[in-house]
Amino acid sequence: LPVLLGLDSGRPAEVLYPSHIPHEHNLPLVLVLHAWGSNATYHASYLGVTDRVQKFNFIALLPNGIKNSKGFRFWNAPACCNRENIAVDDLGYLTDLLNEAKRKLPVDPEKIFVMGHSNGGQMALYLTCRYKEPGRIGGLVSIAGFGLPPGCQLPQPSSALFVHGTHDDIVPYESSVQVFNEWVVCQDCLPDRSPELPPSSTVA
Repeated sequence: LPVLLGLDSGRPAEVLYPSHIPHEHNLPLVLVLHAWGSNATYHASYLGVTDRVQKFNFIALLPNGIKNSKGFRFWNAPACCNRENIAVDDLGYLTDLLNEAKRKLPVDPEKIFVMGHSNGGQMALYLTCRYKEPGRIGGLVSIAGFGLPPGCQLPQPSSALFVHGTHDDIVPYESSVQVFNEWVVCQDCLPDRSPELPPSSTVA
């Protein structure tokens, strides 16, 4: 099985497999998107991806955003963080990467997920909203993310988990609350009563 995808684009992404699972088994795929200024290798270590791949039996795909003029990697999502207006189509790149993964890896097409941190969380939201290929992204995790793309309409619902620290002094906790509320509306999954989020002062 390939250990790198995206070679044709010039932006290779590392693939991690559980070592004890036969490769003929179709497994969930998790696309992991690093934060602004970080990179795939560091963020995989920071989030413990390698250990989780082995423990929970999924395939991880670890791409990198491109570097700006100061050497900081970023994802070109609508709300942030292409501050130099570099011409890069990350939506197309990540869509092609997922399509390549479905062709070349033992992936369960009904179990494709995206996890992103900060700018990566915003890119995870953008990708899930705009992914128009056969199949769908079954769910996302946004860690300290923000900025749901305007006009987000999914042909099929996708689950979402929003994680945010209340002491975050870069991306406010309230930004995830706002995105959560927008996600509920755009997914047309309003419950019988409005969800009750605890005030930030009471969240451990």
